[in-house]
Amino acid sequence: MFRRCETSRRSLGPILHGQPKKCHSSKARRWSSSPCQRCRKDSSSPWGSFLRDLDNKRELFNFLAKCIERLHVRGVTIYSTFESQVLCTDPGADLQHISPCNQEEADTRLILHAADCVRQGLLRVLIRTTDTDVLVLAVTHVPQISRLAELWVSFGSGKSHKFIAAHSMANTLSKYRYHGKGNF
Repeated sequence: MFRRCETSRRSLGPILHGQPKKCHSSKARRWSSSPCQRCRKDSSSPWGSFLRDLDNKRELFNFLAKCIERLHVRGVTIYSTFESQVLCTDPGADLQHISPCNQEEADTRLILHAADCVRQGLLRVLIRTTDTDVLVLAVTHVPQISRLAELWVSFGSGKSHKFIAAHSMANTLSKYRYHGKGNF
């Protein structure tokens, strides 16, 4: 049985509810009657420019994390991060080993969640990602997670999607690692 150990990111609250925010753009400061795109309630901004604003991104991720916490999918436990707090769809989940989470990068949080899955008795873990950094971290940290039988990485999207056995890659690469000190 696989348990999904993924992290989402962070809330959109004030933007969705149309609450005014202080405008930070120089254009908004020059023409105070025209608020910046981020602050307009009826904004039809494309996602790309919307997500370039770090405040928008943070608020969106917080909003999504809170929404994910309320999801209930039978047989699947979903984790998300709300600022430094770890949220979970399973109200009885033991989060003491992973919350609060002070990891800035979601990539390293995924590895912590995988280790926590093993701590809770699971032997096989699946991480879903499109980021090569997560794959590298998974292969690197498999030997350090005791009792982990299999760490699978669901990698890519569309026609290039693959299931990669990070545990097998780690075993193969361990044969070629140089474990001593000295000159190269």
